[in-house]
Amino acid sequence: MPAPITVADLNPHDPRIVRQIETYFRSNNVAGGKFNHYKPAAVLMREQNTVMPNISSATLARAEQLFSRINDLLT
Repeated sequence: MPAPITVADLNPHDPRIVRQIETYFRSNNVAGGKFNHYKPAAVLMREQNTVMPNISSATLARAEQLFSRINDLLT
């Protein structure tokens, strides 16, 4: 299993996290240089009872704020 990606591995000048991860995958020949951002979402949904207790309250609050802002833009 590859080492976890750290913040230091990513480009802070690129505002898109998916693009940062894709760049890391290409540069480090991970998964053929392709990042499938649907897979982490699928794992989170499938294993949420195991994963959710390990997510900090600060992270959950930021996610809630993000979805609230998105919903406000859609209404």
